[in-house]
Amino acid sequence: MCDATAALQGAKAVSEYQEERKKIDAANAAANASIVSGREDYNYQTGVAQEDFQANMRAQNQSEFDIILANRAAKSTAVTSAASSGVTGKSVTDTIAAIVQAGARNTVRSKDQEAVLDRQYDAQARGLQKNLEQVYASNPMQAGPNPLGAALGIAGATVGANERNMDAGGNSFLPTFLT
Repeated sequence: MCDATAALQGAKAVSEYQEERKKIDAANAAANASIVSGREDYNYQTGVAQEDFQANMRAQNQSEFDIILANRAAKSTAVTSAASSGVTGKSVTDTIAAIVQAGARNTVRSKDQEAVLDRQYDAQARGLQKNLEQVYASNPMQAGPNPLGAALGIAGATVGANERNMDAGGNSFLPTFLT
């Protein structure tokens, strides 16, 4: 039969397993909480970035539209002014061409600004993604202890008890293939 030493050794193996399991469960719970917090922050920051980008693009589009309207107004004013003065010819054509070119330059600048806003948003999104990846990398989930260790501890305690029993002149209580 099992002696007190074997019982204590077996209980110790089970207790160590349970203690290790609790430590790993607590570490995993903390890691999971950090990951959840990181995801929530990522979602919030991404939402803010998207809203800012959309607002900036709307403003940029409005600016481009204002440029187009101003260019049309300037062209129309030049044509009306030339017509009311009775001026025609190359000077009027050159004035209108200069107005059109200025409008085109301003439109190109506006489009360039849109490209800048797009790149800024892309860079910000990549940075947020990298931050989230870092949260995951900094909080790895741990595998639990192997219950085989506890089973081997109990088996070792049983074999030890069997050997002490046999040394004391008793018979083996384990099957012969285990001794």
